[in-house]
Amino acid sequence: MAVPAAPGVACNDKSATSQDRANALVTGTLVGVGPGKAVPAWGPMNFIAYGVLANAFTGTNGSSTAAVNSSTNVNVGDTIKSTLVPAGTTVKTSPGAGVITLAFPTQTWRGAISVANAAITFPNGIPGGLTLATLVGSAVSDPSGYFGSGVTVLSVGVDGKSLRLSAPPTSAPANASDVPMEFALTNNCVTTGTDSAATLTGSVTPLGQATTSIVLERSFDGGSTWVPLNIGGSGAPAIYTNQVGPISISFGEPEAGLTYRANCIAYTEVSNLTITYRWSATGQAGIVASTPAIM
Repeated sequence: MAVPAAPGVACNDKSATSQDRANALVTGTLVGVGPGKAVPAWGPMNFIAYGVLANAFTGTNGSSTAAVNSSTNVNVGDTIKSTLVPAGTTVKTSPGAGVITLAFPTQTWRGAISVANAAITFPNGIPGGLTLATLVGSAVSDPSGYFGSGVTVLSVGVDGKSLRLSAPPTSAPANASDVPMEFALTNNCVTTGTDSAATLTGSVTPLGQATTSIVLERSFDGGSTWVPLNIGGSGAPAIYTNQVGPISISFGEPEAGLTYRANCIAYTEVSNLTITYRWSATGQAGIVASTPAIM
């Protein structure tokens, strides 16, 4: 067992209201040369780091073309985080300066099928995230095969709580229970407006910075000495220089009391770009309450 980190050396960002299910969690940003927050861990753990591009986003309902403040560092496949589009929407193409087209994720909702009315109702309420109007035009399918090919959502029902379909389902569950259904979203899911707080993440390279070098380190003596991790069979140090795309790794720590951190050793600032990182751990630390590695 290693020496646990002293107070002030290790950090735990998780609050009582956090929806994150990891029992050891640290998040932060790297904005220059220097170490990030440290996290003590024991058992399975994850580390991710990725570039975040702040980029005002303007969308129009019914259009898959949108405007961004700048096309610089925007890449096909980047995920758009905005109140104007569903979670998981990505950049499909970048046809011109300040203009992008959108690719939408498939949404899975649970609803009850009505063959007689060619409709879907939601007895357990409408799921969060999207309104029913955003599903109009979507192609509908389901894993159980209740729908034939080519069925789409025509409109929202007069009750405001159901969807009218272009064709009735071929069958429905005998007990009228709700079932999972997939909706292939169209540009009706875009909300008209401008989101000045929108961000893009994912394919931003390298980690969103012109020159970036991050080394993953751990300490066996409570944070006094930090040593780079080694990866792969060759024993190469875990140093990521000008990383193409995000860093995302999973590994296990068998020894209680060790402390981990990311240390940025080279950094060139690029406008509106930052590096976000996250350490998380679950396992022994969550089930052995007396362990000194628990946060």
